[in-house]
Amino acid sequence: MIDFDDKEWTRQVQDFRKGKDEFFETSHESPLSHSKTHSPKMLRYFPPDPKYKVHTMLHKYDNPERVSMTTSKGTRQQFHRLGYFEFDIEGRKLKLQAYRSTERESNELSEF
Repeated sequence: MIDFDDKEWTRQVQDFRKGKDEFFETSHESPLSHSKTHSPKMLRYFPPDPKYKVHTMLHKYDNPERVSMTTSKGTRQQFHRLGYFEFDIEGRKLKLQAYRSTERESNELSEF
């Protein structure tokens, strides 16, 4: 696991957000609606805060459950619940579920 200093971590968060914004603005797979008369309303972000930088690993489920979720476009999509991430923020133990679409070729995870 690579541990970046706060300045490098902040730069990487900002670079990631820039790439996501470009995808949302230009991709036909964007969850934001596009119109010929105006560009999509982009996301607004809080400034990156290093207290939310966590080190964790995926705890995989032995038998990933298949679940159906409504997407941001209002359609239903099938996902596998792959596992979860556990971490502490400000003394609170948190758990974040990880999903992978069954309908896309991507290796990306979705976290909820």
